[in-house]
Amino acid sequence: SRNRDHYVRPESVRLQTISFQFPEKATPAERNPARTHAEEILPQAMAAQTPQAFGALAERYSTDDWRVMNGDHGWVHRGTLEPELEVAFRMKPGETSGIIASRTGFHILRVNDYRKQTQLSYSEVREKVRKSL
Repeated sequence: SRNRDHYVRPESVRLQTISFQFPEKATPAERNPARTHAEEILPQAMAAQTPQAFGALAERYSTDDWRVMNGDHGWVHRGTLEPELEVAFRMKPGETSGIIASRTGFHILRVNDYRKQTQLSYSEVREKVRKSL
C-alpha cells in the first residue's frame, strides 16, 4: 500500500537522564557549577547497576523536569533528542555515558533498552488504526 511508510516504528532507546542545567546563553563561568556538579555525581551514576539505582540519583540530583520520573524518558525515537544526546543511539542497553554537554546543560545518560526500526505488521497496524478511529 502507498501508506506503508506510516507503519514504521522508528529506532528508539529506553532512556534515563541525570541533567544539570544552566540558564540559556550562560557564560562559561555560569556553566561551571553545573559541570562541577555533574563531575561529582558521575562516579555514582557509573556505579549504579540498575535503572532503579540510577533513577534514585536522578530524583535526588537532576535539575530538569524528568527527575520526578526518576529521569526516565521512556522510549525515545531517534531524531527527537537534542543533537548531542543522540549519542544514546550508539550506547548498549545497561550502559551509562560520560558527561555530555548540550545547549541546556550537562547530562549523564543511561540506556536501558534498544529497539531497531521495525516495519509494523498489518495486524499491529490494523489494531492501531482501529483505536485511533
